[in-house]
Amino acid sequence: MTEEDRIFNFIGIAMRAGKLISGFDIVANAIERDQVKLLIVGRDISKNTLDRLFTVAEKYEDIYHKSLECFFFGDMKSLGDAIGKKPRGIMAITDEGIANKLSEMLSNYDDETKEDE
Repeated sequence: MTEEDRIFNFIGIAMRAGKLISGFDIVANAIERDQVKLLIVGRDISKNTLDRLFTVAEKYEDIYHKSLECFFFGDMKSLGDAIGKKPRGIMAITDEGIANKLSEMLSNYDDETKEDE
């Protein structure tokens, strides 16, 4: 099993545990309520949706004086498959412990992919 597969599996576990939400409107509302601990964005998300997400994140930073941790990972189809749903461009983890573990996994994966380039 590759590290990428492990991350997708962990995303699925977070979903089954009820600690992952997906879809722009649901995630944006959770950001506004300071419930999001980590964002995952598909690499093939549309520019328009990404711009809207950045607007929400900037508003969050202005209100709460902290930034959201965000990773670009996988594509929309793969992210949707990981949680048993149709393609998803934006996901959020709402649990601190799961967010910390996933952040570590994604950081290590990102570091490995940079070394391969």
